[in-house]
Amino acid sequence: MDNNNNNNNNNSNNNHSALQEGNERELHFFTGLLEAFSLLFGFLLTLLGWKFYNAVKEFFYQFQTSLLGNSLIFVTGFDMVLS
Repeated sequence: MDNNNNNNNNNSNNNHSALQEGNERELHFFTGLLEAFSLLFGFLLTLLGWKFYNAVKEFFYQFQTSLLGNSLIFVTGFDMVLS
């Protein structure tokens, strides 16, 4: 009877360690997958940033000058042309 209990305990311990090893392998797999995705996503964002850098810079420059122009009109009452 004692031998039978020991065998059951060993089997349950082996099952638990096998499950734990499987979970660790899954975790390492998904961690690696996440790292690969983040590197690829970062690289693609960098390429997009380089491609649209001038367009975005121009857009914000126009937005900034229009805000500045509108605030000058509000403060001075004159419509000034910014050069």
